[in-house]
Order: sequence, then structure tokens, then C-alpha cells
Amino acid sequence: MSDIEQPQGGTPEISLVNRWTKEIELYQKQAGKWETKGKKIERRYKDERNVREEKVSRYNILWSNVQTLLPALYSRNPKPDFQRRFLAADPVGRVTCEVLERATSYVLEKVDFRAIMRQCVTDRLLPGRGTLWLRYVPHWRDASDASNDYVAREGFEVDDDADANESNDVAQDVTADGEPVQELDYEEVDVDYVHWTDFGHTVARTWQEVTAVWRVAYLTRRQLVKRFGPEKGNAVPLDHEPEDLKGQAVTEYQKKARIYEIWDKDTMTAIWISRVHPEPLDVRDDPLGLEGFFPCPRPLLPNGANDSVIPVPDYVMYQDQAGELDELTSRITLLTRAIKAAGVRDASAPGLERLLSEGLENVLVPVDAWAAFAEKGGLVGAVQMLPMADLAQTLLTLYDAREKVKQDLYEITGMSDIVRGASDPNETYGAQQLKANFVSIRLEDIQADVQRFARDAVSLIAEIMANHFSVDTLAEISGYALMTAMEKEVASRIRALGGELPDDLKQPFEEPTWEEVAALLHNTTVRHYRLDIETDSTLKMNQLQEKADRTELLKAVGDFLTAAANADPTLVPLLGQMLMFAVRAFPVGKSLEASLQETVDQLVARAKQAASNPQPNPAQMKAQSDVQIAQGKNQAALQGKLAEIAADERAAAADRQQEAQLAMVERQAQMIAERTQAQLQAHLETVRAANESTLEQQRVAFEGQLQLLLASIKAAAQVESAEIAAGATLTAAQSSAAAQPLLENQ
Repeated sequence: MSDIEQPQGGTPEISLVNRWTKEIELYQKQAGKWETKGKKIERRYKDERNVREEKVSRYNILWSNVQTLLPALYSRNPKPDFQRRFLAADPVGRVTCEVLERATSYVLEKVDFRAIMRQCVTDRLLPGRGTLWLRYVPHWRDASDASNDYVAREGFEVDDDADANESNDVAQDVTADGEPVQELDYEEVDVDYVHWTDFGHTVARTWQEVTAVWRVAYLTRRQLVKRFGPEKGNAVPLDHEPEDLKGQAVTEYQKKARIYEIWDKDTMTAIWISRVHPEPLDVRDDPLGLEGFFPCPRPLLPNGANDSVIPVPDYVMYQDQAGELDELTSRITLLTRAIKAAGVRDASAPGLERLLSEGLENVLVPVDAWAAFAEKGGLVGAVQMLPMADLAQTLLTLYDAREKVKQDLYEITGMSDIVRGASDPNETYGAQQLKANFVSIRLEDIQADVQRFARDAVSLIAEIMANHFSVDTLAEISGYALMTAMEKEVASRIRALGGELPDDLKQPFEEPTWEEVAALLHNTTVRHYRLDIETDSTLKMNQLQEKADRTELLKAVGDFLTAAANADPTLVPLLGQMLMFAVRAFPVGKSLEASLQETVDQLVARAKQAASNPQPNPAQMKAQSDVQIAQGKNQAALQGKLAEIAADERAAAADRQQEAQLAMVERQAQMIAERTQAQLQAHLETVRAANESTLEQQRVAFEGQLQLLLASIKAAAQVESAEIAAGATLTAAQSSAAAQPLLENQ
């Protein structure tokens, strides 16, 4: 915060304008020399010359360096990469990231973010500071006439009247004041490039100490009235006088007013003023509700020290060497012009002027009085050329001197021959790679700052949408298929009644609702805790890395699924969690996460069902068959014995047949039951021992395959279920057949 005190007396509004006018003057005083240098650097880059400089030759190393660095620093738009902060299984967080990521990608394409970023990077490479500004712009229309669209007021403001104008009940066509009811038509985020001379901040040593930032916009009278209303808009003087890089006035068709939009972090307010108008034009409390308050990312600033935020342009660091290159280039040009075929000749020797003036080839020029001409030494005695050897040697020396200056400049700037695409054909690949790695030390630092700037801008765009965009707008922009809470409740009732949902509603039914997504988006604190906003690289070379990551992900998942085909069903849940743990570590795997999670859940459910009905192995099946055969033989022998006893009893004592037969049948049945129970107990012991041996073998086998995962588990589970069903059917049929004779006797 500046140590400027509020002026005594007057209204608070006037004191506010005076205070910020003094802050702006302090900044301009400190940044004045830098702005002067910046304009000279831009003139040098554009090779703008005055009349005296027109015939002077130059070596525009500045243009060459900028054209080399610009595509190396920024070649493509960043892709938003929103993730759950801790990569946990958080369906609401996952869907919220996807919705916000799609909406942000749409904004980047709509505002031509690449062009804005290249302007900012160019400013960083030339005068030394690049920045941009973000605005939330809602568009309104009269509720009584949907065709009468009312677009948000022009200018560079944040229109936060949405809370005042928006209402859940818009049945009335007019408000209590007789004004038409305004309803939200659509909303957008605008990204403005800010020229480096139109941006300012409070005087500070580091960016963390900056308490206020501002930008300048130039508005016509019509724009002033539309933005600030007729009373204030007509009272603001049109004080803008544009100048070119030489400081000369530029005539414009319309005069404009210089308006300052100031964002003060100390008071959390946004203020609009004109330095030639005594009252503030507008004051608003924290219009955007951003975490860092400022509607702009930290600017791109080169060569910063910890004593001032005012940057030092790169060109300043090598301007002396650039001046030497210009001077040597100028001398080389003059000497090149001086080296030409020129000399003197004997005027009395006729015909000699034709040798050079007429460009004769394979033609002999006749010379009168040849004897006299020969006595004087012939052509050598009649013609003498200017001495060119010294000039040529000087020219070669100047070329060598310029190359040495260029090497000095490369050492200062870090621009080696391999970055410029020129290399020694006799060098090995390893030598060239060493050069590239050495240069990348400096280049990567600048690239990282550019990527940080792009990430901060994307983060601000996402934060503005999360704070201000309605759920309907996010749904339209993202195109994500989700249900509302009411729709999901209706779908739940349909399924409870045995109904079937349409195919296009099955996936949304399993996802969170729009209300859950909106609750996370609009809760600023929780959103920052659970979501992390990043971007991928802005460098074209990293596209190859993304392709390699995708290939690696598919190979890892495929190998893991294939190798896990023989895994025990009880280990399927663990393997599923291992797969999802690996997939979440791949940024390129986010789009597959939902499908993989659904597949894993289905496989786990089937594995649990298979584990509850284990399939007997061949040894178990053989033991069961032997027991059933023995039971059949015993039952047949028992039936024969019972028939003999019954016949003897009927023959011996007819009067005792009924009671004796019943008693004997009961005793024999008890004996059979006891004997069968003993046999079954022995069989169960055999089966248990076999199962323990089998499980031990499976456990030992799985320990060697634990790092593999889930490939044909689905097919294996289906086969196992079919075999279980077949085994159960066979066992039931055999038991029924064995018990049928006994039941008939009974």
C-alpha cells in the first residue's frame, strides 16, 4: 500500500480520485525511463528510421532473436487439465473437472487465446512486459420480449447487476419502478490483451507487494454514456491524444477519454476514474470474487531483481553488441561499394575505353600506332587499376570481427548455433545434443514462465465461470449429460417399479446430479481444496510426449488385463483398485476413467457371485461321483433286505404285519441315516482337504502374477457361472434319482 495519505477536506469521492491520480503519477515517474526504452526497442524491431538513418545499413539481430524465440516459447494453445487434487475416487469432483474443463476449452477457442498469448509473449521479448485482462460479461434481455436482446454494456467492466436483476419469479413484465424485468440471456468470459503502456500497478519491490493494478481503456462519448450513464458519461472530458513510437501525435477520427480501471486489493474494490474528472465514475465491491482478487495473472517480466517490479528488457542486456553489429555491417557495406573495377588510363592510347565500357568478349580492340603503344609498355603501361588487395583484406577482417561479435552476443543471450538451426556437419549427434541441452537451461526457464502465465490465465477463466456461470450455461457449453436431482428421483422410481431406462439415460443416472456439481463449483473454499487447475504444455514438441503417454497407458492396461485372466476371484477387488490407481496417474487417462471404473465394478460383482458358488475341481467331482455310486448300491441292498423281511413277516404273522413292518422300517432307516451321515462326514473331510490344497496352490501361483490385472476375467466369470449351474443341475438330478426308490418303499 502506498504511503500517500488521503487529502484533507472535500468529499470522499474527490479524495479517492486524487489518491489514485497520485498513485498513477508515482508509477509513471518510476516507469518513465523503461517506457522510453521500450518504445525505442519497438522502433528498432520494426526498423523505423528517420531521414538521416535511411542510407545506413543495419544488422537486425533483435528481429532475428524474437522470431527465433517466439515459436520456441509459445506455439499452440494450452489444453486445460483439471484434476482432483489427490486423485481420489471422487465422482462429483471428476465430473466437475470435466464440465469445467470443457467450458474453459470453449472460451479459449472463442476468444482466440493463441493470438492474445502471442501478443503478450512478443511484449515480453521486446519492451519486457506482457499481460492480459479478464472480464465477466452477462447479457440480458427483457422478460416481456424474448426477441429484444439487451447486451451487456460496452466497455471493460464486470457487470455484477445479475443478482439485482435476476429473479426466480419473472411473471411480472415490469419492476416496481416501471422498468422492464431483465432476465439472463447468456454469459461469457472475455480475455483482453492489454498493451504494455496501458497497464500499471502500485510501486513495489516484488509482485507480492503490489496492492493494486490498473489498466487504461479509451472510450468514445457514446461508449462513456452507455457504460456510466448519461450524467457521468457526458461530463468526462475526451483527453486522449494518441502518439506513435516517435512521440508524434496521431490523428484519429473520434476523440476518446482515457479511463482507468483500478482494482485495489486492500479495500477489495474496483474503481473507474478519469484523471481529468473530479469524481469516480464507478465503484464496486470485489466484482469477480477471485482467490487472488486481481482480474489478471502475474505479468510476464524478464530480468527481474528484488528491488523493483519494473522490468529490464532483454535487448538492453546486449544492445552494445547489437550496436557493434550495426557499425560493422555499415562499414562492410561501404567497403563493398568501394571494391570495384576502377583506375586510370593513358588518354593518348585510343580504344582502351572500349575494353570496360562496352563489355567486349572474344573480340580484339584495334589500336592505332601499335609500335608507339608497345614502346610505352603496352596495356600494362597504359592502364593502372585501383589497389583492391588492401580493401579486400580489410573487408575480410570486418567479416571476422562481426562473427566474433555475434559469438559474444550468443554467449550473452544463450542463442547457440544449434538453436538457430545451423550446425557443423562434421559434428557428431552427441556433440549437437550437448549444445542443445546447454542452451535449454536458459530457454526452459523462459518457457516455464510463459506456461505459468498461460496456466494462471486459464485458472482465472475457470474461476470466473465457477463463481458466476449458471448451471444451465455450463450444461450448454460443456454438453455433459447429467440429470437434475428431480430427474434422477423420477428415474429411481421407474427402476423401483421394474421399468427400464432409455439407453441415453443409463449413464447419466450413474453420474452425480447437476445440483451436486453446482454445489462444488460455487463453494469456493471446498473447490480449491478438492480441484487442481493445470494446463498441458504450450510447446509443440510435447505433443509427441502425449502420444507416447497414451501408448504407454494402453499397453500397461492391456498387458495387465491379459495377465490377470487366471487370477483368483477373491483378488479381483484388489486388482481393480490397482488398475484405477495406475490409470489416475496418467493425465491422458482421465477420459477413460469412468468407463474403466464401471467395468471394474461389474467384474467385482461377478467375482463375488462366483466366489459364493465355487466350482468343484475334477478331484472333488470324482469323489462326489464315488459317494453317489456307493449310496446307490447300499440303497439297492437295503431295499432287497426290506423286501425279504416284509415277505417273511407277512407269511409268519399276518396279524402283526402292519406294526412290525413300520417298526423295522424305522430302525433300518435310522441305521441308514447314521451310516450315510458317517460317509458324508468322511466325504466332507476329503473335500475340505482337497480345497485347502487347491487354495494353497492358487495362492502360490497368484503371488508370482500379482502385478498383472484383469483381462479376460469377464469371460472367465461367465464360463465359471455356466459350469457352476451345470454342476448344480447334475447334483440335484443324481440325488433325486437315488432317493426315489426309498421314497417309493416308504
